[in-house]
Amino acid sequence: MKYTLKPLILGAEVEGIKLSETIPHSTVESLKEDVTKHKLLVFRDQGKLTAERQVEITEWFGELETVGFECHPKCSHPKVLRLSNDATEGYKGFGNKGFHIDGSFLEKPNSYSIYHIITPNRGKTIFVSLNAVWKGLSKQQKQKWKELYVVKKWGRDKQGNRMPPGSIVHPLVYRHPLTHEKTLCVHLGKTAYFNYRYKQPDERLLNEEESAEIIREIKKQFDRNNKELQYGHEWQPGDFIITDNLALGHVADEATQQDPSVVGLRILHRTVTKGTHRPVSCASSTTKCKLL
Repeated sequence: MKYTLKPLILGAEVEGIKLSETIPHSTVESLKEDVTKHKLLVFRDQGKLTAERQVEITEWFGELETVGFECHPKCSHPKVLRLSNDATEGYKGFGNKGFHIDGSFLEKPNSYSIYHIITPNRGKTIFVSLNAVWKGLSKQQKQKWKELYVVKKWGRDKQGNRMPPGSIVHPLVYRHPLTHEKTLCVHLGKTAYFNYRYKQPDERLLNEEESAEIIREIKKQFDRNNKELQYGHEWQPGDFIITDNLALGHVADEATQQDPSVVGLRILHRTVTKGTHRPVSCASSTTKCKLL
């Protein structure tokens, strides 16, 4: 099955594929390569795919992850997270607490995130390349960020049990397991504090004020040059998006959460795959930058 790619500000739009149809294995393999290459693929005019079909597509990329949420009563599949600005239609308040990757609270963050809009409103989802953020830093900033570790407000173990603050600690900067590009393990809304040179003799836990300043510094870089690194996806009926979760930060804008009487009803289905790699820091020049 042939398809074409139309470049976007970030990622590419896929033309020539109907995801409701049977997709040949060779095409699936090509799509997997293109997700790694472009970080984000948009499929327009896909209609309303069933939750079961979204799960099937997600399984192209790995085993599904369900840790951290329960199935909403309106959702027909337990492995699909149904989001909405109406609590009777889906869970509210997800994804709008600052730029983040999915599953940063897990020992191995989610590898892929997949989204299907059921009912769009005026709200956007904003994406940014984490490697592009990294590349734009000064030499001094890069050295500083490489020494920082993110300490999560809470975490989840393999069984899905909630873990206390400090249980999950990830380096802010590490290498992507497939592309080997520098990327960031970040959640600007759910970071408890930062640790400087974690498990080193001169390790230091940053206090609340210092950690807040780091958050502001990171956000400033995400927004730099009038937000030129950001792609704000304006959802249209039938849109389906596949992303390399480890390569992109994302956030839902305010309109996605506003009352339906103001901005219209929004319903989004999200699935994620289990992570396969634990981020490992490359801060030390004597330490190989690898993922375990």
